[in-house]
Amino acid sequence: MSLPFGLQLKDVIGPIVAIIAAALGWFSYWRNIRLAKKNANRSIYVDGQKFLIDVCKQLVSEPVLWCVYDDEPLRNENIYDINDPIQHAKLRAFAHLHLNMFEIIVNEIPKPVVLGKRTASNVWYDYLEDTLNRSRMIREILDEPASKKIWSDALHKEYRRWKRAHQETVREGLK
Repeated sequence: MSLPFGLQLKDVIGPIVAIIAAALGWFSYWRNIRLAKKNANRSIYVDGQKFLIDVCKQLVSEPVLWCVYDDEPLRNENIYDINDPIQHAKLRAFAHLHLNMFEIIVNEIPKPVVLGKRTASNVWYDYLEDTLNRSRMIREILDEPASKKIWSDALHKEYRRWKRAHQETVREGLK
């Protein structure tokens, strides 16, 4: 076998091995980055599920907390007293708990998939949307001036997006 420029096979093997090693190194680096990202996303989803379990435990122990939702049938029962300041404070605290959970979600999970297979991110963003649709209290809290200091721009951006998409509903609520 004749190589150009008078090179011999032993002169070419070293650089070829170095190029292959570099390519394998880059491939390993790329796979490790993807794996680390996947593990980080999984971790935030698991933490979110733990948060939801805590929310469910609170709902079981104190059913009046369901009244954070406007369409909750318990609002028509004796268990709910719209004039009770203690219940009102508990509902606001529960609303804050939800907003704190959503704060973590919108800041940490990947954006949801617009087209194609739904991901866990889609489910979380749908949950946020459902909560905004069903809870005037949570919307009112987000509209308070102090909320800008409490929750991130990312959560407020999602709320503004929701408000734009539901302008008619928002206007009707003001009547």
